[in-house]
Amino acid sequence: MKRVIPTPPGQRSPTYHMNRPSKIRVGKCVAAFCLRLFSIQIQAAPFVEISAEIESYPLGHFGVNLPWLAFCSGTYLKREGRLIPLPAALLRHCPDRFAYTDVATTFDDELGLPKSIDLLSSQALFLKSHTDWDQELSFGNRYTEWNQKTALKIQNAETTQ
Repeated sequence: MKRVIPTPPGQRSPTYHMNRPSKIRVGKCVAAFCLRLFSIQIQAAPFVEISAEIESYPLGHFGVNLPWLAFCSGTYLKREGRLIPLPAALLRHCPDRFAYTDVATTFDDELGLPKSIDLLSSQALFLKSHTDWDQELSFGNRYTEWNQKTALKIQNAETTQ
């Protein structure tokens, strides 16, 4: 039978400090982790080129694409004939990433960041986006027939407004 020694009121048990990590120990672990990350960044710094102006769009995932669209896309949105890729997709793995036309309204300042963006379906852009993606991944014209059949089923949003 295990003997339990009662703890007097207002006092902690004798094993309290042994069971809970101290704030100092946790702080030291966090500091060590951050220092490791910082040292990795310093080592990588000579190989990374940072540009203040993005000439294109990122081909990342949601956590990259949406912040770029919200906070960095001003110069890109001012271009004629631009295509806005899907912001909520893994663009490197998305064949219809450029299958949409857009209607964008921007703020009237020097940054030109978007107020709102509507992506509209387009048969021609769907077909072009899929064809370009197939060529990029060396599929050739293996899926051309399927792409053409599918494109015919898409309703052009710009003609329905």
